[in-house]
Amino acid sequence: MTIPSLTPLSTPPSRTTGNFDDAMDTSLAELDNMVDELIAVIPALNNAVASVASSASFADMRATAAGGARDSAIEAAMNANDRAGDAAGSVTEAIAAKTAAEAARDVGIAARDAAAADADRAEMNANGASLAAGAAATSASQAAATSAKAIRDTLGKFSGIIPPTLNLFCRDATSDAVPIGTFARSIAAYRDGPTGIMETVPAASVRRHCDLAGNLQGWLLEGQATNLIFDSATFNSWAFLGASIVPNAVKAPDGTMTAYKIVEDTSNGFHYMVSNTAVAPNGIYIKQIKVKPAGRSVLVLQLSDYVTSVVIAIYDLVSKTCFVLSGYAPWTDVEAKIEDAEDGYSLCTLTAKKTQGTSASFLLSTALNDGNRTYAGDGSSGLYIWGPQLEAGRYASSLVPSAATAVTRPADVWTIPVSSFKFNASAGSFYIQAMTAKALPQPGLGQMAFMIDDGTWLNLIMLYRYTDEILWLTTLSNGVNIGINCGTFANNVPIRLVMSYNTSLFKVCVNGGNVLKSNFTRMFGLSTLRLGNDLSLTQPWNSTIGHFAHFPQELSDAAMKSITA
Repeated sequence: MTIPSLTPLSTPPSRTTGNFDDAMDTSLAELDNMVDELIAVIPALNNAVASVASSASFADMRATAAGGARDSAIEAAMNANDRAGDAAGSVTEAIAAKTAAEAARDVGIAARDAAAADADRAEMNANGASLAAGAAATSASQAAATSAKAIRDTLGKFSGIIPPTLNLFCRDATSDAVPIGTFARSIAAYRDGPTGIMETVPAASVRRHCDLAGNLQGWLLEGQATNLIFDSATFNSWAFLGASIVPNAVKAPDGTMTAYKIVEDTSNGFHYMVSNTAVAPNGIYIKQIKVKPAGRSVLVLQLSDYVTSVVIAIYDLVSKTCFVLSGYAPWTDVEAKIEDAEDGYSLCTLTAKKTQGTSASFLLSTALNDGNRTYAGDGSSGLYIWGPQLEAGRYASSLVPSAATAVTRPADVWTIPVSSFKFNASAGSFYIQAMTAKALPQPGLGQMAFMIDDGTWLNLIMLYRYTDEILWLTTLSNGVNIGINCGTFANNVPIRLVMSYNTSLFKVCVNGGNVLKSNFTRMFGLSTLRLGNDLSLTQPWNSTIGHFAHFPQELSDAAMKSITA
């Protein structure tokens, strides 16, 4: 009797194979066909047993057939094992591989039963098939474990998951040239460099920003900023009372000999300098200046609306403390801050919401240790000062040096075509590691970490922080908004977030926490990735992004938690 032959399996695809998903579907279909063929062999074997059970030679033939069935079962199991190995990053595919392996084992058992005339040999063959299936199941289990152990190392590399098609890691950058896409900013801008001093970065160059210890934080991405104060570098148009200035007195935070010294005279009274400028009658404004003791260690900053009210804050440059004097109504939302700056300087800021008048002043003065601003000066003591700035908003942006008029630094604009990193609209994942801004955005606006859109506000994916400190991951499909509240994040804190999606679901994990999920509607036509700002350039991130990556498939919950922990 002739035993039907089995259709040989083609070589299973690997992850480097083009159209991997289609090729894998074809391979699985072949495996299913082979199982059907094996099942079809069993009746033929049983019929052979009934007709020639007394023939020893036919028993050998039946054993040979069982061996063939065994080999086919092992081949099916090996194919399942290959599939499990290729799908090491996917728990779902691993389970499918295990199922196929178990089916192969069942066929081997059936073959053993059919070869009852030669039980010992058939049992050995069936055991071989079972061992092969067990190996495939072990491989499937290892695939699941590998997925759970997905990691991101300190070099910005990922393991245990599919490699990213876009992997922007700031520490890999060796220059200020944009690594991919297009970057625009029409003038030079400041950043903190690795030696602890401020540095200028040329126009159209992205800024690699460090902390004061020289540790790289990421690419600094800021919005447009205008220094409303005139002559911030020379003080030529400023007015003085009870004081004067000495130019080029000491090194500035950028390492140049350009810091000034305000020197009190010997009069008994106030010792200050002031500049006035036109501003909108309503809005939030912040003033900043970098200061170092020079005989005096207390600074006073004052904002006036030139109508009825002033805001006064006092800063102790030794204890690094500050406070606001009462009685500043109708100013609101008043806040004073002091923090360490470059080369022993302190960054002193004063924020307040203005409700009347079309002018504002930037006044600074020296004071005694108890904060008293009216005293008899000694003619030599004072403060080293550099980089005064008054701008709209709560965020003290990097310095924009002004001259005889106000100067505007354009926004950092970084865009990347999604075609350049094989964006997958059906399934994919985005990873970002960043720092939140040092201050909240303007009322009614957000701080955009990244945005992917079709050039409109109708179809997009975006991650932003709102004025209540809540971080939102939001999608819009034909204008329909679906968002996930990722939690509250204070100013100047690190985040690691991954967003993953398929055609019906998207999910988010932040800093290794719970995986949050929501419905998702697939969007077509997404064309542009924007880092650090939105489509209209009105919602800048105003902080650093250290790492951004895209994966062309959905990630498991375990992998999402692991790479963001």
